[in-house]
Amino acid sequence: MKNAIITISSPEISCNPLPKKRKPNIIAIQEVIIYATIFSLYS
Repeated sequence: MKNAIITISSPEISCNPLPKKRKPNIIAIQEVIIYATIFSLYS
């Protein structure tokens, strides 16, 4: 399950140009939490 979440969330974070202008760690953590929540609800 955790591997699938990382696979889903990683492309979104890496393709997003905004983290370079903002603080990437906070955004990455928030996106992982959101994807983990959605993934757990639909799985």
